[in-house]
Amino acid sequence: MFAHEIYPDFTNILRSETPFPEYIAACSEQEGDRDLPEGQTKRDMQSIIATSTGAGKSQLRSLKMTKSLYLGLLLLLGSSFAAAAEKTWTGKISDSLCRTSHNSTVEHAGEKLADHDCTIACVKKGGKYVFVSSGKVYDIANQDFAGLQQHAGHTVQVRGEMNGNNIKVSAIAMASKKKEKTS
Repeated sequence: MFAHEIYPDFTNILRSETPFPEYIAACSEQEGDRDLPEGQTKRDMQSIIATSTGAGKSQLRSLKMTKSLYLGLLLLLGSSFAAAAEKTWTGKISDSLCRTSHNSTVEHAGEKLADHDCTIACVKKGGKYVFVSSGKVYDIANQDFAGLQQHAGHTVQVRGEMNGNNIKVSAIAMASKKKEKTS
């Protein structure tokens, strides 16, 4: 039988800096027998506490260390997965109506538009921004991202997290004049 099974406040005793004989005497003066289970006396509690202190303290320390170890591992693994999810791709910001190619003369009543203007016009018509890289079209999850309109139709580097066919954009920057590729 352990002291914490009989005396619920046993963990406070183990955490106390007061030596046990003095702590037990102080508790006895403050609490009397009111918190003891029926049939138990102060002397029984003092005996259980005195015999359990070494084992009780080491069990609590071991439990605290185990919890700390698991928490540390969880944080380490969680942060490595989060960091690994963000990537950078090079491609074009386009729209869901034109996708990979802007044929603006057909789509805009014979008016020839630049890729930037075509993308903005198509989004105003109800299209969504998409990202095209190496001929593959990816949906952009956060359509309200600030740089999308500015970089519409441009070859850019997009940084973000991919989930299936969706990219949640965290940054957009103009790409250098090199060929499109993913990293």
